[in-house]
Amino acid sequence: MSTDEQLTPTGRTSAVTESGESISAGSIRSALQQDTTLAQENVQVEAKIILRGTVSSEAMKTRAEDVARRAASNAEIDNQITVGNK
Repeated sequence: MSTDEQLTPTGRTSAVTESGESISAGSIRSALQQDTTLAQENVQVEAKIILRGTVSSEAMKTRAEDVARRAASNAEIDNQITVGNK
């Protein structure tokens, strides 16, 4: 199953699976902590945000990345936005 991190309307990160189901990094952390065997291990969940789409200029691409960084301060941002015709 592949997932891409996306920003939710609240600015939190969530992963969207191929089936369109949304999974938050927090819910994964919670599930790992609730597993009595894994709770004692050192498992880290890291958020990665992938930005995709098309914008009219490099300035808009940079602005989208800046907004994403402010909204998800601890997430890695992979800006795959292209500049060109929408």
